[in-house]
Amino acid sequence: MTVHGRTRCQFYKGRADWTAIRAVKERVRIPVVANGDCIDARSAKTMLEASGANAVMIGRGAYGRPWWPGVLAEALDQGSGCHAPSAVKEEHLVLEHHHRILEVYGHEHGNRIARKHLGWLIARKLEAGLMRAEAGPIWRDRLVNQTDNGKVRAWISTFFGDLCGTMAVAA
Repeated sequence: MTVHGRTRCQFYKGRADWTAIRAVKERVRIPVVANGDCIDARSAKTMLEASGANAVMIGRGAYGRPWWPGVLAEALDQGSGCHAPSAVKEEHLVLEHHHRILEVYGHEHGNRIARKHLGWLIARKLEAGLMRAEAGPIWRDRLVNQTDNGKVRAWISTFFGDLCGTMAVAA
């Protein structure tokens, strides 16, 4: 059973109450998965301790980085997940994710779905300080407003090329 530590009325505001999840866990005999505000390894560990849950679920913490659940799994239990990808591997994963979205949803609808993920990717890079603030809106415009999926893929590769160049200069 998955239990979210936030009420429906809260939507995405406030903090998830992991002790409320513990109250549920103590009353049931089935595995409980805790959800709400799990964004990194530290929050995942704290969530497990506070909730007593058997596992964690990652929601918005994975936006813009679909490999993130595997990274957190590795941090919680070595050998069960994966390491954070290199920039080259991340580019491959983003391109593959884009391809799979189009494959499942079709080119038009898939493009609209992929836009959200690409926007979150840009936001994550900005949050991490891996790109200049003024570059964010430019890249967001290029990746999110393009309807030609071939051009989107080309822009993704150019984005990662520029990102790697920025990281090399900053190092």
